[in-house]
Amino acid sequence: MTPTSDGTRPRLGRPLRVLILDDDPAVCDTLAGLVRLSGHEARTAQSGAEAIAQALASPPDVALLDIMIPGGDGYAVARTLRQVLARRPVLVVVTGRAGLEDRSISEGFDHHLVKPVEPDLLAALLDRYADPTD
Repeated sequence: MTPTSDGTRPRLGRPLRVLILDDDPAVCDTLAGLVRLSGHEARTAQSGAEAIAQALASPPDVALLDIMIPGGDGYAVARTLRQVLARRPVLVVVTGRAGLEDRSISEGFDHHLVKPVEPDLLAALLDRYADPTD
């Protein structure tokens, strides 16, 4: 899909609410920028507790979760989101560790991305879940 004149990608539907969890502020900023360039809303969290609090305040459509975070892991955050939210978000592992895809899927994640995330791959994944009828 070709970017629009303002540099963003045209949306297929309404903007998705995307929650990004990563303990590295630079990774959060980079992923948030990619999400916004794809025409979606991005919120970031740097701890599991912060991500859960944000999700309760405004449930995300998609959650991009790092696995290795201080004081917990993305798998535990995903389990909590599935338990406490009325509507389950699309859960995406975003990790620097390759070879964990089988565990990610068995833990209930929908997708597994390895850092650094290819911008077009992330945009295509988000576009897949943007509902053109909303």
